[in-house]
Amino acid sequence: MVMATRSDLDRHIVQHMAIKHQRLSDKSGHAWAKIRVRILRRDCGLCQPCRREGRLTLAEQVDHIVPVSKGGGDDDENLQAICLACHDDKTRADLGLKSVTAFDASGFPLGPGHHWNR
Repeated sequence: MVMATRSDLDRHIVQHMAIKHQRLSDKSGHAWAKIRVRILRRDCGLCQPCRREGRLTLAEQVDHIVPVSKGGGDDDENLQAICLACHDDKTRADLGLKSVTAFDASGFPLGPGHHWNR
């Protein structure tokens, strides 16, 4: 994996905001809220990447499986319910960045993608 510089991250944020602004101008916030509720219901409110790994974790977000920046759309087949930790890991992987692992007070990794938690 490649470590990103601050300018790489800044550039990504600017690109992400431009894409998000375009998507929001194409689709009202109300329309996205309806899609989000539909996907969370479809996925029973569970994080799909965690579920595939045999863990039950509540999802807080809806994620584009193929990022909009890489041609993915808002169709249901390209959306999944996802927890914050998995969303952060997936976003970093989509950008080609190293995953960041946080640890609890006893020193165990918190990230669901960490090999100790599989």
